[in-house]
Amino acid sequence: MKKDNYRRTFSSNVLLSKSLKEVVSQLPPVDYIGKLKGEANYYGASSEIARQVDSLEQCASGARWEHGWKYGEVSTAEHIGGYSKKKSKSLHLVSNQAHEAILRAEGFSNVHAVGLPYLYGDEPNLVRRKGSLLVCPGHTSTYSDQDWSKLAEEYAKRISEIKEGFSDVLVCLSANCIEREQWVHEFEDKGIPWVMGAWIYDRNALSRMRCLFSQFEFVTTNCVGSHIVYSSYEGCKTSIWGWQDLYSREEWRNDPSYKDKEDLLDEDLKWGTQSWMREHYEQLFHEAPQDAIVLKDWAAQQLGQNFKKPAEEVADLFGWTRSNRASSSVIPIDEFVVFSSSQAKGRLARCFQFLRGDTLTRLGKLNQSQTCIVSLEGIALRCYTVRELLSALDRVSSFDQWLREHPESIDVALFIGGSELELICCLRNCPRLALNYLGSNSIQADLLEANLDRFGYKEVEIIRELPDVVSGYCEHPSDAMDVREGPILPVLVKTSALSERLNAQATNFLYVDLDLTSCQIIESSLAVSPSVNFMWMHTSRLEPEDPSLVRLIESMKSRGFEFGDVSLSGIRTADSNQHVFSAIRSKLS
Repeated sequence: MKKDNYRRTFSSNVLLSKSLKEVVSQLPPVDYIGKLKGEANYYGASSEIARQVDSLEQCASGARWEHGWKYGEVSTAEHIGGYSKKKSKSLHLVSNQAHEAILRAEGFSNVHAVGLPYLYGDEPNLVRRKGSLLVCPGHTSTYSDQDWSKLAEEYAKRISEIKEGFSDVLVCLSANCIEREQWVHEFEDKGIPWVMGAWIYDRNALSRMRCLFSQFEFVTTNCVGSHIVYSSYEGCKTSIWGWQDLYSREEWRNDPSYKDKEDLLDEDLKWGTQSWMREHYEQLFHEAPQDAIVLKDWAAQQLGQNFKKPAEEVADLFGWTRSNRASSSVIPIDEFVVFSSSQAKGRLARCFQFLRGDTLTRLGKLNQSQTCIVSLEGIALRCYTVRELLSALDRVSSFDQWLREHPESIDVALFIGGSELELICCLRNCPRLALNYLGSNSIQADLLEANLDRFGYKEVEIIRELPDVVSGYCEHPSDAMDVREGPILPVLVKTSALSERLNAQATNFLYVDLDLTSCQIIESSLAVSPSVNFMWMHTSRLEPEDPSLVRLIESMKSRGFEFGDVSLSGIRTADSNQHVFSAIRSKLS
């Protein structure tokens, strides 16, 4: 998978289903970890512990944490996790006391039974959709180069033949499968939507899977894997149906875990066969997915529920110091600023003015991947990670100052992207403003509309459809790297549609998140949109010297735009590397 946050995490036909849109909107965003320092970092396990103890995310370098369901006949350290006696003094966290005893018997001294990492994901409180089916095909290996296209065609056909028996059908694919396009096209060809499940580099992977499973009544799969016990633990009726022999010796030939370990590979291959699984887990096999039953207690035992420890104890095992811990799962950002009594009136308006300095410093001490609810004046907005919030606040602070210099000049605005904070800031500074908003998709639009309504801004026009809007696809081949693919699909507006919109309403202020569209589209649109006199742009993806950004800026200058000081170096926050640019068209243009 690409080592960044720009990826496609669900198929476009998810948006055609109101129910599945709601499912996907409940999933935590993908939050890229970066370099993995050890098994304890896989799928964000150590990040979950950091969040729960309100700790700065610290390195759990070298720590091992058994991270998947061991359904075979475990009797050695290699069976548990390929553990080497050379690392016998390192911290090893395992699922249960039986596995702890095996490691200790082989000379591992720092071993603790704490349950599998999945147990530590945030417990979801979501609505389970009656009659819904989540399909979990087997996932490919990082080291595999096998082609599953024929198997995928067969499995997609089988699921297609039964889908009418369920209220909703969604396919869950691993990040590796999506990157290699395993299963993707075959299910899309049958009109069956998919969503990304777990990725080893995602801080939110465990919570993401818990949120996903908890919304479905039925789960079915074509092979053995950890998803069986995870979904069962969430109360799903999980089945193995339509078995396929996906894995072979060839599949694993490049996996370093099996280098010079033919006996271990033979055992793992045997445990992954249908005959062995039927002999040992007959309760999982059914004539139809609808026949499956709830096996939550069995799954809890498999995961090591009885050995789960408080997150504080796990943090202590990692050796994390308590002095580095900060707290807050609900962040009232207007309370990060201390006002004198003379400033109390119009507190929110002044809040934006003082959001730098101490505010950013205090937020910077929090765990950057922590998910928080942001509130203003006691009104809750959506969830942000602290990293996202810092980026938004950094922009809002400068945006507010810039707006206060031109409040009477801005009449009609179009936002392409932008957070609720920026829209509220703009509306507070320009009370007579006619504001239009074009977001990434209807999920984001619904959320934004609800939040603005809480603040009394019902007159904002949320643009849900614009002619020739393309989500996830490029108008020009050169735009291929300009597509932001993440929890929210990208916005790529064709030049003709955008310029017509700008000219129809005589828009004189254009706000653009350049991570959601391309510089070429904005450049072409401005060339035929003479009413636009004010511009505010930001990007965390492009550097100032990027050729497409340089070309856009030079084109704007040639059309009479003058860039403010903010464009000289951009504004950088602790972890976002974002750049902000403001421009005003001169009177002589």
